[in-house]
Amino acid sequence: MKKIKYILPALIALLFSVSCEDDAKKPFDKFQKGAIPLFAQSDNDSGFIDLYDFNSSKMAFEVNTEGETDVSSVDIIITYNNAVTGESNDATFTTLTSFPADVLIGFDQLVSAFPKEVLTADSLGLGDSFTINGYVTTGDGRYLNGGYSPSVVANKPVSLNYNVACASDIGGTYDYSTTVLTLGDGGDADACSGINTGEGELEDLGGGVYAISDVTFGVFACAYGDDPATGATLEDVCGNISFGGSDQYGDTYTLKFISVNAQDLVFEWSNTYGDIARTTLTRNDGKTWPLDLH
Repeated sequence: MKKIKYILPALIALLFSVSCEDDAKKPFDKFQKGAIPLFAQSDNDSGFIDLYDFNSSKMAFEVNTEGETDVSSVDIIITYNNAVTGESNDATFTTLTSFPADVLIGFDQLVSAFPKEVLTADSLGLGDSFTINGYVTTGDGRYLNGGYSPSVVANKPVSLNYNVACASDIGGTYDYSTTVLTLGDGGDADACSGINTGEGELEDLGGGVYAISDVTFGVFACAYGDDPATGATLEDVCGNISFGGSDQYGDTYTLKFISVNAQDLVFEWSNTYGDIARTTLTRNDGKTWPLDLH
């Protein structure tokens, strides 16, 4: 793994410290057990809030829990993220007490969950978004309201996101060619010299959000001998493309659009680990790129 050589010394030191520690001085016998909410979107979930057809927009999902402690209830929290002001506001939609449970939120219910000074149908704009979270009350009275580790967020559906966007259809397969510009700590520049090529896929998750088979388009493999970067997504908001989420290490990604034609989409990308590259995605599935991407 790309960061393992930095992690191993710390782990060895930690294990040595724990092995030498007097049991009588340990503040806890073991970590407290917890629980997390799990969300699964239903077939009738629209996946996004359609800016041009509010009435067709709906949030439909199943809620379950996972963990080693009993769950008393889960509050379903809707967070409205205003793209213009940068402000976020929370509203409690309902409280669930049995699991699994089905939840359906129509557009009118969504808007009415917030005060009118925060949200109305007329005030919604392109780029706004909603996040669904579940705050867990355990059987012993603890209230768990998030703060999950990057690995949990990357591997467990502990929340749902709905962008205010337009219909999108850029999913499918492609050939990629990537030229590395800069690498993060420990990257092997010689192994990544020249153009790195391969194949990949954009998997449509709905609402203009796409899972990417490798967010670094070959860079993790050549630079670090690592598995593909997964977890981050490509988002298409009415033609404006960007990255969302984070990879398996918790790093986030930034996209700088360069050009597009029917076959080739070209952009420069970077991540918070320090990798920077220029990538061309060439369609190999018979589809074409929308020419209004930017």
